Amino acid sequence: MGMLLMSSTINCLRGKGYHFHIDEQAKYWNDNIPAISYAKNIGFFKSFGINKGKKFIWQNYLNDIKEKEKTNFCPILTISWEDLYNSGDYHYGIVSCSKKLARVLSADIGEEETKTIVYLIREMLRNPFEHSTAKKVLISAQRHNADGYIEVVIADSAEGLKQTLSVNKDIISVLNNDSDALEYALKPGISGTDTKKKGYWSNSGYGLYVTSRIADELGSFFIISGEYALKLENGEKNLIHTKYQGTAVCLKFDIDKVESMNSSLISDVVSQGEKIASDIPESSKIASKASKIIDI
Repeated sequence: MGMLLMSSTINCLRGKGYHFHIDEQAKYWNDNIPAISYAKNIGFFKSFGINKGKKFIWQNYLNDIKEKEKTNFCPILTISWEDLYNSGDYHYGIVSCSKKLARVLSADIGEEETKTIVYLIREMLRNPFEHSTAKKVLISAQRHNADGYIEVVIADSAEGLKQTLSVNKDIISVLNNDSDALEYALKPGISGTDTKKKGYWSNSGYGLYVTSRIADELGSFFIISGEYALKLENGEKNLIHTKYQGTAVCLKFDIDKVESMNSSLISDVVSQGEKIASDIPESSKIASKASKIIDI
């Protein structure tokens, strides 16, 4: 999470004329190993335009994974709007990328449980492209076997939740700051796009709600946008004052909880969300078909 936030921030600062250099002599504080070695291998420097270390092309990297057991991490990848459309169909590109990424993380996790991971990645990957002016996102993930959890991070450097939600005239009056925007974004049926449009992939405002609820159930959910960040863990909510241009989401799943997950978890959360939305005047009362279906 920290590497993606830093990469995205450095990208923004470089666009404003700031310059950065690498101290290749720096060592880890407790060892004589070069401090930049891991960052080089995971594609950190290339992700913000400095020609040092490896650069990964997401299609090539994910397509080259023949056996999911051989790797347990995904380096920092840049995925653009054009990349997804070049897959033949935008939504096919989203689904294909999500399935390949989930394959890296799933290892011995069952097929049905892996479909839930695909669903969560898919919904988070759709958000920046469908709810903001983001032209590309950074994405990275890792399965931390020793610590027993999976981590997925998606970050953009677009305008942030407050501005994207402000397009919705029904809620603009209550969005006083980024904290309000985070709170509203996690409510069911709330979106900055037109939720009245019908169709399989229509935006009904349930993506963040469902993902945050399930991530909280299976581990933790962290989202940062503008001057605030919000963390959900063990049913508790923690609001943090910070500063970040854009929006970033980190999903953490306890592997044991994923493996023992109820197969109806997503449909149950969607149903609960529709009941909650019935009492929110400005919300969409029915989730889209894509929001209700795990396997596409």
